[in-house]
Amino acid sequence: MTLNCIIVDDNSTQRLDTLRLINSHSSLNLLGKFTSTFEAKKFLLTHPVDLIIMDTLDQFKLLECFNENPDLNVPYVIIISEDESQAFKAFEFNAIDFLAKPASKDRFNKAVSKTVLQAKMKENFQDYDGDHIFVRATSKNVKYTLTRSSGLKLLETT
Repeated sequence: MTLNCIIVDDNSTQRLDTLRLINSHSSLNLLGKFTSTFEAKKFLLTHPVDLIIMDTLDQFKLLECFNENPDLNVPYVIIISEDESQAFKAFEFNAIDFLAKPASKDRFNKAVSKTVLQAKMKENFQDYDGDHIFVRATSKNVKYTLTRSSGLKLLETT
């Protein structure tokens, strides 16, 4: 699975470091690099993106554009920042991970692996009708019923 991503960071050195990490990962396809929230927001309105890798310096405003435009597909987010005090705020915006700058290749790869796993799970989640969920497992759709007492109960496979 390949995720289309963008970088949003106002620091050119850090942007270059992140670019190197992206280029070394086979699951990532870079669509753009942006120095400002405004530029990135403009791009996101016309291009579907799976993952945003960004610094937190005023970048949380970028994530608010998804609340303002409910038709937009909400991408996954990995934060790479020097300001570790922003970690809690990052997770309030459902960031997949928070990495301290400078991010190591190993730590970056772990964050991307978590993101790819989330994307695969989302892709395999087929439908929800209020009482049942349908999950794609190998080549079959599996239907589960939701119950208050037992949680998920296998109903049938198709």
